[in-house]
Amino acid sequence: MAKSRAERRRSSAPKPNAGSGGIRPALRKWWNKFKREKSPVLIFLLRFSAVIVPFYILWWTDFFKAYVLAPWNKLNAAVAGGVLNVFGAETTASGVTLSSETASISVMQGCDGIEPTMLLLAGVLAFPAPPRFKIRGILYGSLFLLGTNFLRIISLFLAAEYWPAGFEFLHREFWQVVFILLAILAWGYWLSRLPQPKPLSSDAQLQTD
Repeated sequence: MAKSRAERRRSSAPKPNAGSGGIRPALRKWWNKFKREKSPVLIFLLRFSAVIVPFYILWWTDFFKAYVLAPWNKLNAAVAGGVLNVFGAETTASGVTLSSETASISVMQGCDGIEPTMLLLAGVLAFPAPPRFKIRGILYGSLFLLGTNFLRIISLFLAAEYWPAGFEFLHREFWQVVFILLAILAWGYWLSRLPQPKPLSSDAQLQTD
């Protein structure tokens, strides 16, 4: 007796493997696919955390504040004051304080450029790249961000002297956001300069397939 078309389709359809274990193989397949697709992201996040978490732990210690932050902020105030004096401003740097006859600011924690620089450094170290490109990214990125911080201090001093009403806006809103964006843009630019992997030749593709 001839089978109908629907019966033939049902008989030719692959039957489920009774010994496959049900949901377990599907979960294993999903997990393997997840690891294959997401493991580079997870590895990047773990490496990034391995750099930035210890930094923030050290960031709040008295040792860091006394032996790293204080000398660096004194240097920030001195260099910013020197630049201002070259252009005719009469400023005096005393410790972390930069002052004139009409204005005074103090370079404190958060106004040193170290935090965004460390975010950039962590991003560069966490990303898989040849060592020479990592060294360049750390060197040029740090010089860019820490050098920009001198401009921030100069702009804040000028605001304190000539635009007192806008000082808090520049200090707490404008420059905080700008520095984070600069760190992200610097990292993105570094990524764009990395050498791109060469495409596989047809013979190599046949061998991998």
